[in-house]
Amino acid sequence: MEAIHDEFQLTSKLTATVTDSGSNFVKAFRLFGKELATSSTTLQEANEAHEISSSSSNSSYSEDLEESCNESENLNDSGDEDDIVFFPITKILNSNSDASVGSAYSLPPHRRCVCHSINLLATADISKITDRGFLNIFESVDSKLRSIWSKQSRSSKSSDTIKKELGKLFVTPNDTRWNSYFGAMKRVKYFILKKPLKLTDIFKHFNITPLRPIEEAFILEYVKVMAPVAAALDILQGDKNISIGYLLPTLTVLQTQLEKLKRDSGIKHCKALINALCNGLTKRFSHMFLDRELRLAAMLHPRFKLFWIQEDKDDAIEMLKEEFEDECERSGSQRPPTLLKYFIL
Repeated sequence: MEAIHDEFQLTSKLTATVTDSGSNFVKAFRLFGKELATSSTTLQEANEAHEISSSSSNSSYSEDLEESCNESENLNDSGDEDDIVFFPITKILNSNSDASVGSAYSLPPHRRCVCHSINLLATADISKITDRGFLNIFESVDSKLRSIWSKQSRSSKSSDTIKKELGKLFVTPNDTRWNSYFGAMKRVKYFILKKPLKLTDIFKHFNITPLRPIEEAFILEYVKVMAPVAAALDILQGDKNISIGYLLPTLTVLQTQLEKLKRDSGIKHCKALINALCNGLTKRFSHMFLDRELRLAAMLHPRFKLFWIQEDKDDAIEMLKEEFEDECERSGSQRPPTLLKYFIL
């Protein structure tokens, strides 16, 4: 990774690297990555620190090498083979290796991919639910749906029958993207609401036990609860008109919607699901709301400004003022009060 940065001359331009939460990436950046820059640490200062570290390591290696060469020359000049003293060179190699282990590689600060984390929220965190009432219904529904999905995928004749009776095919999920499972459940919801009798006939046609009323109600609730999660994922993994400034506002809206669903008296079968999502959201993303860089990115975005902040906004306004003043001081320009007012209002 560092070689690629150097090859394309990106080292001095990178502010952070985003990867998934794989253990190999996490460990590599923990050992060789820089810490995320604070408000008083600029990218230039971080680069200068990297250059100093590299130069000191090279200097140490040069001194060891020169000392070794001098000793060799002194031995050669003596001309007396009986006085030759053999010494292990592993001492020099080991000392140089120990000194340069921290500077052998230099990676930018690391940020974990939020889309990957939301996928984990909707899969790994939900798999930890222990409520038997929820699990019994979910496992029964999942078993029946996977049977009908399998029939559709394995036979073109079955696929044609489903298409003829229901007008549409089932959406079959894949294991790599959670929102494909949500899309599959959403299609089943459509059949339940629009073509319930034909849906039952299709299950009977393939000798699969039809969905019970309680299971149909569960599917409707599941789609209602997971819809905000799917919407947040679609926004953050978009490839157009998306930036880091969208992160905190999107997570704020997701949290608000889940809290609202918690108070929804119409939710009967998916209470455990909502609790698992709220707990996972707090565990995985709460630290991001304390990240100065992320907060500034959201507050300086013209679409969001300070509207997404739910707590007292005085601290956020003070942070904006400090950032504007620091930037004006670094650039040597006068403070533009009208520009700051634009973001506060």
